[in-house]
Amino acid sequence: RDYISIAEVRFKLQAAIAPNASSAAYFMYLGNASATNPPSNRENIYEYFEDFSSDVFGAGTWTTSTNPAYCTTAFSVVSNRLQKGNYTPGDCFAWDDNVTFTAGEDWYVESDLELTSGIRPVVGSLSLHDDAGTGGYWTGLTENATDSVFIRNSAGTFTPSAGATVSLGTTYRVTWLYDYTTPLSRTHTVWMNGTQVLQSNDANANFTLGTGKFGVHNYNPF
Repeated sequence: RDYISIAEVRFKLQAAIAPNASSAAYFMYLGNASATNPPSNRENIYEYFEDFSSDVFGAGTWTTSTNPAYCTTAFSVVSNRLQKGNYTPGDCFAWDDNVTFTAGEDWYVESDLELTSGIRPVVGSLSLHDDAGTGGYWTGLTENATDSVFIRNSAGTFTPSAGATVSLGTTYRVTWLYDYTTPLSRTHTVWMNGTQVLQSNDANANFTLGTGKFGVHNYNPF
């Protein structure tokens, strides 16, 4: 199980439950003060889990973009954190080579994100990018005077939040629901620390988001 808070504990279903249906196969027992903690292997709960407790780049499981024309300082793992390193201009990606998502399915993607640069605008985001190299989506945080949470696709469509605010040096849990209906209808919903801050439907079909990779994106234009 994954203990999120006193009000939220996550575990993996043993069988699928249809939408708007229920199951009586799960139980919660309360009141035993001597009970031991249950197993807490998050890799057994989520389709994909990475806590960067090891050097994923040294192990060859993750790739970071290193083209100096776009990314002058690549990602690295430092103290169980994936980070971009010193502030430099660039458009940088890092992704897991061994895990593939299918764009015709629904996905929840969640991560703790933190912005540390004081030079505006700086962007740190989660990404879904297709294997064909023809498109992708990003959602995350931007240190900007007018918006802080956003959704963007590779066609340049940018949807900012209206009221959420982000402070440098603070960690935020960003949860992103990618809800696929048809190739011309994908709904994106974003929560920050459990509060919904953004929702947008994307009907853009200038790319074929078939299968792709999970990753992160950092963009510093100046």
